[in-house]
Amino acid sequence: MRRAPSLAAGVVAACALGAASQARADDPPPAPVEVRTADPPPAAVVTVRDDEPPQPPHISPVSPMRATHGLQLGLRLGYALPVGRLGGEAGNGGAYIASLETASVPVGVDVGQRVSPRLYVGGTATWGPGTNASNGPCQTPGVSCFRQDAQLRGEVRAYLAPYGKVGWWVSAGAGWELASFAQSVGSSTVTATRTGPILPDLQLGFDIRHETVAVGFYFGITVAEFLTQGLDPAATAVSTWIPDRDVHSWITVGMRGSYGPW
Repeated sequence: MRRAPSLAAGVVAACALGAASQARADDPPPAPVEVRTADPPPAAVVTVRDDEPPQPPHISPVSPMRATHGLQLGLRLGYALPVGRLGGEAGNGGAYIASLETASVPVGVDVGQRVSPRLYVGGTATWGPGTNASNGPCQTPGVSCFRQDAQLRGEVRAYLAPYGKVGWWVSAGAGWELASFAQSVGSSTVTATRTGPILPDLQLGFDIRHETVAVGFYFGITVAEFLTQGLDPAATAVSTWIPDRDVHSWITVGMRGSYGPW
């Protein structure tokens, strides 16, 4: 008879469990969870003033490209010493040039083309008065003398440091020389002339450069030979071609400047 309460308790528990399960089934589903994302940042506000004109974009300055070829002009001034004999028979033909003029002061103009940073091709024209020797006929009272020498040369010049502010250069050239020796006694003047080729003319120099301007010094050796002669007036006929020719030279130091690309 003690098992009846236990049976009754089990039936009550089972009924309670079933009622609870039915209650869960009849409950409404849970509400969905709202997921919120972060709000975007506010847009930037740009204020434009009507009284300010628009500004142009800033452009950094760019240095122009340096020219490396083109026309190049130059001037030069030198002091030249003669070495060797005059040659010929007219007007002190066998004399040393130094006995007629101790030196010449050539003034020259250079015109050429800088074909590349390292190479220049052009020409030079020089003219220089000579200084009379300290002894000789020109020192005789009543006698006056005038000596002059002109040269026209073509040359090729190579720049050893074409991109430097200071740089050396070397050149080689050839050309033609005209020398004149005039001697006056009272109103009578006798002029002896000589002409001949220059082969070669060699120079060494250096430039100090700034932008398109360069200045510097040079040293040159000119080797030449007179082929023709003349005497005006001549007491007797004088052969145009010099029969006994001599090689002479000029040793020159000077200063030069140029304008053009480098």
